[in-house]
Amino acid sequence: QIQPLSGANNHQVVSLCYYYIHPTMTSFFAEIMQPGGGVKLLPFVRFVIGMLFILTVVAAIVGVARIHMVILSFLSAGLLMSLSFFESEYSKLKAARSQQQQSQGKNTVSSSGKTD
Repeated sequence: QIQPLSGANNHQVVSLCYYYIHPTMTSFFAEIMQPGGGVKLLPFVRFVIGMLFILTVVAAIVGVARIHMVILSFLSAGLLMSLSFFESEYSKLKAARSQQQQSQGKNTVSSSGKTD
């Protein structure tokens, strides 16, 4: 037979769940709330807007509020394009910054290695 959990056991289970789940949830939330953390949500946002685009196009083809769905399709396509543009510019910026940091690191090593 399965024994029901007593109050103390329930507290232990809740404590264990809190211990194992809470740090990951907190760290993910903390990462998103940091400056620049929203970039981690871009794949999710891209998926949601893509689904919006597909649904509005299908609704326009079927004939449900056709003009409204065409306008919403146009707007969601614009959002997808702007996200793509943002991601490309962000990756260019990251690459330029990492290249700049690497070149600064080489300059400090070479200048610190000089002896007179």
